[in-house]
Amino acid sequence: MDPIITLAHMSFNNVSAAEQQAFAVQHEIDLDQSNKNIQEVVNQRIQKIEEKLKNPNLSESDQAQLRQEMALECAKTGDLKRFYVYFDTIGQKSISQDLLFQLDAAVIRIAILKNDQQLFEKHLAQINTYKNLSFDNNSQLEIYQAVSILLFRAPHLKFIRQIAPLLTNNISTFSAESLMSFEEFIITSFIIAICKFSRKELQQLIDKQMDNFNYVLSNNVCKILLEVVNCQYQNFQNAVEMLRTEIKMNFYVSKYAEVLVDLFKAKVYEQYLKTYNSVGLDKISLDLKVDKNQLINELEYFIFTDQLKAKMNEATLIKVNDDTCTDLFNKFYDAANKLVTKVEIAQRK
Repeated sequence: MDPIITLAHMSFNNVSAAEQQAFAVQHEIDLDQSNKNIQEVVNQRIQKIEEKLKNPNLSESDQAQLRQEMALECAKTGDLKRFYVYFDTIGQKSISQDLLFQLDAAVIRIAILKNDQQLFEKHLAQINTYKNLSFDNNSQLEIYQAVSILLFRAPHLKFIRQIAPLLTNNISTFSAESLMSFEEFIITSFIIAICKFSRKELQQLIDKQMDNFNYVLSNNVCKILLEVVNCQYQNFQNAVEMLRTEIKMNFYVSKYAEVLVDLFKAKVYEQYLKTYNSVGLDKISLDLKVDKNQLINELEYFIFTDQLKAKMNEATLIKVNDDTCTDLFNKFYDAANKLVTKVEIAQRK
């Protein structure tokens, strides 16, 4: 993982300022350019590259690559001011887009550390203009797109629909080690998939990722979530609490803790209801080990927000079939009634 991202994790985990500073110095990170020793080391590296630039026989491509190296040296330390000095001198048509991607990605990582949405989105937009990226960099781009939503968008269910495929589609091609380890990535991807995907979609993902599935099973949270999805409902409450704790500890997903917990709960209630079509609230409370008052409140919320296709009376939860044809007929019938009413009123006049 890139040291700049490690530093962001340290801040997220409330590591002491002294430890963060020691880590930054060790890895030559100097966001405010106040450390003379780090600045001197970086200056020496850049001077060596500048010496190479004095060669009159260098092609435009060679010159562009050397300027890219200087810009990258500045980005590694977090020196954005000097980064843009060199970045703006690169002849972008004289250099591969993959090398430009490295620069934009480096600045995005600084934006993550600084929690700077504008900086992040500026360079993500730039990467989106590149048309000839390598397969690995295209895969990384989708992960950066997901990270942008996770870190800088207000948590909402609609964003999970965007995030889930951006992550799960890139498990087999993962190359974003600068952002996180593969183990962290696959567990984060599976937690979101378990909460969002249908059982069929989830099984397809598992089948596709059998070679990597040991990472998932080694994670206690993923393991218990999968048990509940496989109808071991007695573990439901433990699974919910473990899920909430795991997500809150995850740097990238922590803001989405309650959204994902609600998504998982609604999914389990819907799956449970499919077995019975209609079932007593007392039985649900007993089987899922949920307080009945809490259960009623949650069911009312999920029905109201259309996350659960059901209706409920004082004692029973009843499945509502998603019948598109019936829905269309009812809309037509209502519209026809309104039209007839208007005609009758006009005739009375």
